[in-house]
Amino acid sequence: MRLFLPVFLAASALAQNSAPPAFDAASVKINRQFSLDNRATWLNTVDTTPGSLTIRNFNLAMIVAWAYPWVESQRYDIFANPSSSRHRSFQVFLTSQLGQVSSAQRAIFKTAM
Repeated sequence: MRLFLPVFLAASALAQNSAPPAFDAASVKINRQFSLDNRATWLNTVDTTPGSLTIRNFNLAMIVAWAYPWVESQRYDIFANPSSSRHRSFQVFLTSQLGQVSSAQRAIFKTAM
């Protein structure tokens, strides 16, 4: 019983400190000024200061690559058989499969950062 209280307090302290870092506030909006036909709108930037992060004109792939630099250095092979031949688009199957990332796989991704 004497060991219970210190172990409980230590576990509580660890649990409180395990929250992932988060922004106090964030805004994500589509850049409506971007146009494939106008190269002047293609410029993208990342500005960081100790108190803020500004990313402008990035597509989703660029944002993920900036957040997880190892993503662009890894290559994957996928071998799959669809459960149904009714769908003609394998993208539907892949989207479904990627949405089913397990918590163990998420932990691997976090440690690779």
